[in-house]
Amino acid sequence: MIYSTGKGNVAFILVKEQDNPAATHEHINNGKIIMDGDESYAFAFSKTTGVHSNIYITHNVNNGEIVMAGKENYGFALGAGRNYKVADSYIDNAAGGTISMLGDKSMAIIAQSDMDHANNAGTINIAGSESYGMYTESATSMTNTGDINITDYSKKFTSNNAGGKWLDNKEYSAKNAEKSIGIASGKAWINNN
Repeated sequence: MIYSTGKGNVAFILVKEQDNPAATHEHINNGKIIMDGDESYAFAFSKTTGVHSNIYITHNVNNGEIVMAGKENYGFALGAGRNYKVADSYIDNAAGGTISMLGDKSMAIIAQSDMDHANNAGTINIAGSESYGMYTESATSMTNTGDINITDYSKKFTSNNAGGKWLDNKEYSAKNAEKSIGIASGKAWINNN
């Protein structure tokens, strides 16, 4: 489990200091990520503009569970100015993956730069207001074959490790979402199956 309580934290990040553009950068979550703070990210991508343009390859997959409890949080955030090898890079919330966005003004999957696809085959829960399940401002294609729920959310978590309990039956909940959107696009092709 990755658990964070502070503001502005990131669970997975590809930074341009990882200067091996020939490598495929794999970010795969098979466990749990819980981010309690505002302005936090489960998956984030550093700007690559001017650094090995259109060479970096990144595969980003959630097979587990992501809970973003703060405001202005992001599950997968591919912001503007990220210049990856489009044909080979992608974001997948896989069939067993769940992303739950509890805070206001949050996004489960956002693509502002181009990559091959950003897909949801799992479950996205939106419980915060003015939030999005999937959003793109780029040419990244988006397909939803899973479920996007804009609804109340409540679940308890306990985590044990060698040092004791991080979470002891802590409940995460949010309700009464308003002005939230399942899928939106500024210019890309979107498919909802």
